[in-house]
Amino acid sequence: MRIRLDTSTDHASPEVIKQAAERILSAAFGAVRLDASTPLDPSDSSERSNLSRFQVLEGPPSVPASVVVKQAVAMGDESWDPDRPGGPASRLFTEWACLQFLGEVFPDRPVAPRLYGGDRDAGILVMEDLGPVAEGLAERLLGDDSTAAEADLVAYATTLGRMHGTTAGHVARFDEIRDALGPDDSSAGYDWVRPTFHATLDALGLVPAPSIDDDLTLLGATIASPGDFAALVHSDPCPDNWLRTGNTDRLLDFEFAGVGHALLDGVYGRVPFPTCWCIGRLPEHVPQAMERAYRTELAKGCPAARDDARYAQAMAEACAHWLVDLCLRSPMPRLLEEDFEWGTGTIRQRLLVRLDVVTQVTRDAGYLQVIGDRAEAMSRTLHDRWDPDLAPLPLYPAFLQS
Repeated sequence: MRIRLDTSTDHASPEVIKQAAERILSAAFGAVRLDASTPLDPSDSSERSNLSRFQVLEGPPSVPASVVVKQAVAMGDESWDPDRPGGPASRLFTEWACLQFLGEVFPDRPVAPRLYGGDRDAGILVMEDLGPVAEGLAERLLGDDSTAAEADLVAYATTLGRMHGTTAGHVARFDEIRDALGPDDSSAGYDWVRPTFHATLDALGLVPAPSIDDDLTLLGATIASPGDFAALVHSDPCPDNWLRTGNTDRLLDFEFAGVGHALLDGVYGRVPFPTCWCIGRLPEHVPQAMERAYRTELAKGCPAARDDARYAQAMAEACAHWLVDLCLRSPMPRLLEEDFEWGTGTIRQRLLVRLDVVTQVTRDAGYLQVIGDRAEAMSRTLHDRWDPDLAPLPLYPAFLQS
């Protein structure tokens, strides 16, 4: 059930939101007056936020004709408290910091909507209106045009590479902006990596293997402190969080973003799309094309990405992370008893794909090979248990006829 911001206080009322948006725009452009808001299509919003479009009635020539206001939404037993870590305030402040930071480092060719400002008390952001979009990446993948889908996937990977390559080496500025907005609870650490992987092996009756803890400790440490690969990471760059507008490609919804290992986003074509409802396999050549485009852009600001061996290791780290992350979110004892649908695939299908990916990338890199060996053993064990009842994850519809 969606629980909106506490409407018993004035800060969440439509009129107060409109007044706050007018103040923000007036500070940026000069005196501005807005029309009443129009809610955007519900599919453009989420359970965590509401999006509305405001037309500008009066203002200087430099002000845009319309803007979009994003209002944070409290879920479950959450409440709006801008001075308390966690909840809708933390999500809003994270996106606020991301859009402000990206506006600074991409003044000419933005990779996200331009931010005009925010209001802590009203719980809103006022941002660029990107206008109607005919088709996003999710629609491409679920459509029937493989050529267009592949082109958009490469463009998507290019956008991620541009963001990571440009923000690498400048992440202290993001932290400065985020810290100034309010408390942040995003630094949870990676102590869960070792116990999660061990619990998964135990549930399958597999021996942990010598030196597995060395690999798991290394994995947790490199994800927590990625060194040269530190960049602003979206953390949820799903197909419906990327769109093309005019001559630029934009990423949306930065509520879970932050400084992290760039390849956690960069392997979304290979894993594939680990945080997304819109899941499917890609023809082998497509992730390769995506990764070439991504790496080219990343390497412009991240010299470590130019080193083949180090880049292969970073790929292995990111793919292994997404494997252990799924094991954490869907514990093996439960998954052995029952499969669960999530979007266009099931959890078992997703797990088998990630096991095979980790087996391959660790072998190719000659790195984290004990994790890769156990992933291969897990895959064999689960195939024996689940075949022939479980169909493999299908190709995205766009590639079924190619």
